[in-house]
Amino acid sequence: MDGIETDWRMIIWDDITSSEMPWMDRAEACELKPATILSVGTVVNENDEFLTLAGSMGTEGEIGNVNCIPKACIRRQVTLFQSNQEPAS
Repeated sequence: MDGIETDWRMIIWDDITSSEMPWMDRAEACELKPATILSVGTVVNENDEFLTLAGSMGTEGEIGNVNCIPKACIRRQVTLFQSNQEPAS
C-alpha cells in the first residue's frame, strides 16, 4: 500500500431499521428505533454531507465493504491512524 494515503477511522452512526412484517399496529411501529452501528475503515471520500468508508483495502489500493454514511447520522468518529503514522498497538 505504498504511496496510498489512508485515514483509518472508527465511526459510530445511526442506521435505519424496518419491519419485514407486511402489517403491524401503531404500537408496534412506535417501538422501532434506529440501529446504532460501529464501522471501522479507511476514508475514501468526505464532504460536508457524507463520508464514504471502506472496511477493507487490498495491497494495490482496491477497496471493499464500502459504506456511504450521511454526516447527519454520525454520532462520533475517532481517527485511529493516518498513513503517515504507525498503527496504534
